Amino acid sequence: MSSSLSNKTTSLVHQLLGQSRYRVDVHECDHFLDVLRYSAVESLSQPWRYDVAVTCSSADIACDTLLLKPASFTFQTPMFDGRRHYRSGRYLV
Repeated sequence: MSSSLSNKTTSLVHQLLGQSRYRVDVHECDHFLDVLRYSAVESLSQPWRYDVAVTCSSADIACDTLLLKPASFTFQTPMFDGRRHYRSGRYLV
């Protein structure tokens, strides 16, 4: 039974990961980091800058898990399961 629960939990986590439009991955960090907000500044002949604020359900992340590690910030298209979702009196596909 615990295997079934674990599989269901893993499935739900992957579904939630697919719903986010932005993703942050830090090398060797196993925690799911959800993007709360970001801002970007780009201009000619100047270095670019991205400020990304993330949240995490784990409260016990060690600083050395995140600081000074290679990371990626990705814009992605949400994955939808093909079912119709009802909101505000309309069906959304």
